[in-house]
Amino acid sequence: IFFRRYLGIAVGKSLFSPRMVTIDELFRELSGLRQADRIELLKVLYDCYLEVQEDVPGVERETFDRFIFWGDILLRDFDDIDKYLVQADKLLVNIRELKEISSGYDFLSPTQKEAIELFCAGFNPQHISVDPSDKKRMFLRMWDILLPLYRRFRNELQSRGLAYPGMIYRSVAENCDVSQLKERHRCVVFVGLNALNECEKVLLDKIGKEGFGDFYWDFYGEMVRNGYNRASHF
Repeated sequence: IFFRRYLGIAVGKSLFSPRMVTIDELFRELSGLRQADRIELLKVLYDCYLEVQEDVPGVERETFDRFIFWGDILLRDFDDIDKYLVQADKLLVNIRELKEISSGYDFLSPTQKEAIELFCAGFNPQHISVDPSDKKRMFLRMWDILLPLYRRFRNELQSRGLAYPGMIYRSVAENCDVSQLKERHRCVVFVGLNALNECEKVLLDKIGKEGFGDFYWDFYGEMVRNGYNRASHF
């Protein structure tokens, strides 16, 4: 059995020689999308960035060499947004227009809301210098294009049949009909479950409700059940 973050899946009808795949491979199979490599993703993301930045005043064009640093960060952020089924239009808001976060942000604790409000206050245009090299101004300009860039990037990848991992996961969580998987396999056995993201929870829940999933949770042992052990909190 193969593992990814202590999570694996064995699929098949034979007791002694089941088909074994990782959870990543299962999601790719169900999505019908091809996972692009890092360089390919960065190139598509950069092309989308060039298109988006032309529509947002004040956003300067970066060379590909300079964009790679931002690109890697954006790929990780977009991946997390999709794997945890975050609403991008709520997360990637314009900081300069974020005056009240209490409405629609019930998932935040009072302490988190206060921290975000203090953070956003520091990006009030009145508090930013006119120096074009000002880091806050540069941050604001980049932030302005995040939501349109996220949308353009996903649409472009979709049109090519490509995706990054989080996009694959979200596609399966939101659109997958697990009855098709049930028709191909008598039973699906998940082994070594730990620290699931939201997309994985959705898929496993669907398979469990269809009644053809067998789940082996990795929680046995004194250390894992110890409340003072941070690894046991999952």
